[in-house]
Amino acid sequence: MALFLMLAIASTFSNTVSAQESEDHNMWENIMFTADYTQLKTLSTNMRKHNETYHKEAPYKATVYIISSGPNAGKIVWQMWSMILKHNDTHPSANGHNAD
Repeated sequence: MALFLMLAIASTFSNTVSAQESEDHNMWENIMFTADYTQLKTLSTNMRKHNETYHKEAPYKATVYIISSGPNAGKIVWQMWSMILKHNDTHPSANGHNAD
């Protein structure tokens, strides 16, 4: 009985560890913020330029949403979509991305 229990524990741990390394695990990066609505035109123009320059191709393609209902209504969500874990190590940070 003890041997069976040890095998079950080892099997469970092994499956959990290998699940973290799956290549087809998709994830999205989301940032939610509240805009200064007196400068909304400037924000809109600058976000559009930034996304066209640095985030126009997968896996770093980005989209912007405005929340229209619920407790976060009026906030903006910037979403970089459908990447896998290894893409976090290669974010577009060169050529002025972070300064922009």
